[in-house]
Amino acid sequence: MSYYPPFNGYPPVQDPYHSSYPGYPSPAPPMPQGPPQGYPPGPPSGSQSPYGYPPPSGPPPPQSGYPGPQSTYPGGPPPIPYNSRPGAYQPASSQSHGGHTYPDAPFSHPQQPSYPGYGGPPMYLGTPIPHHLVTFYQPPPVQGYQNEVQRMRKATKGFGTDNKAVIDILHPLNAIQMDEFSRAYQATFGTNLIDLMKKETSGYFEFGLVGLVQGPLLWDVTLIEKACHGAGTNEILLNELLLDRTNAEISALKGAYERKHRRSLQSTVEGELSLDTKRLFNIALSANRDESDTGNPNYQPDPARVNQDVQTIKNYRGYGDSMLVCNIILNSNRSHLAAVAQGVLHATKRTIQRHIQSAFSGHMEQALLYVLDGISTTPGPPPEGKVYGVERDAGLLVQAMKGLGTKDEQLTWRIIRLHWNKPRFEVVKAAFHHKEGKALVARVKSETSGNYRDLLCIIVAN
Repeated sequence: MSYYPPFNGYPPVQDPYHSSYPGYPSPAPPMPQGPPQGYPPGPPSGSQSPYGYPPPSGPPPPQSGYPGPQSTYPGGPPPIPYNSRPGAYQPASSQSHGGHTYPDAPFSHPQQPSYPGYGGPPMYLGTPIPHHLVTFYQPPPVQGYQNEVQRMRKATKGFGTDNKAVIDILHPLNAIQMDEFSRAYQATFGTNLIDLMKKETSGYFEFGLVGLVQGPLLWDVTLIEKACHGAGTNEILLNELLLDRTNAEISALKGAYERKHRRSLQSTVEGELSLDTKRLFNIALSANRDESDTGNPNYQPDPARVNQDVQTIKNYRGYGDSMLVCNIILNSNRSHLAAVAQGVLHATKRTIQRHIQSAFSGHMEQALLYVLDGISTTPGPPPEGKVYGVERDAGLLVQAMKGLGTKDEQLTWRIIRLHWNKPRFEVVKAAFHHKEGKALVARVKSETSGNYRDLLCIIVAN
């Protein structure tokens, strides 16, 4: 259920980035075929996608209302060259970067590895990630990437850093490729790529580059530490990291966090929160959300259970056991929760969001609203043809650039985390354009500056 107006498709996004930034190259050319590298066999691991639809198994038909998705992983839709879109920049045989010209260089990494015994790589933030980050098996030696390794060495060696070259090397890589490239660089030069980025760059530019290099799972671990340490808890960041996630994502995040910090994620979060807010996040971290509607187009909510949950939420006035309401909102699947929201609207003549605002306050109110805003749907790629939470995520990008001064940290973590799932990011960008009347890349360009602007703009444009 959505409390937004009926959706009839977004207008096409006109992306001015390549015409105003002629120095950036087009997306990386296709990878050469190479022998797949297998990981050690282990127990089967689910390949569940967040946001309500499984990974695509073949090229989808063209979608109206937003640009075609790009994909760089096996089984996904074929990438649509950016320069084939209306008004896109047409690259020359070489690219100019701030006065320096580099020839187009094909990537030297092999085709992504196969995963015998696993049934495909695990998913996190809608993108495949390396198995060893979840299973903790020792990954095999990396094959290839020598061209990129040498280019990165050249870009960061000596006096000054060629920041444009660093961006060009890193931004086209997906999560699996980024992990392999990082390991290849360390095997060649004995230097950790994250440490190199911290040494050679600074500020929000460094913040974004570290997010790219760490990949979606490990950067979420880093962001949790950021949210839970320092002067006060970053409640906004904590909500986005831990709420409205799949069970598989929460399990992967807990495992990766404990492996790095030798303490449980739950104990860290509990130390930052108190009373009912602590109990709310314990529900989220239990990874016990009903996902029976995922990948099931024939799913129908149970009317009796829906009615029972409607009565529970309707009767809660801010006193009594708030966990009854929290459990419904955090552990119900999105289809059931949408039906409950519709029932609350019918019974009380106001939205479920308004009811939560009147019954809760502070961090609990914002946490519950974040989850509820994730049940709205937008037309998206097959097989389900819909994507959850797009309006919410587009609105969060608007908020990061609203008012006096840009909230650079929020803008950076939101763009980096969204960009891993490229088909979904295209839908979010279209929703942003619909809200603001301006392309996301144009707005980011006007709100940021320097190398940090260059990094975010090329990520959004590609």
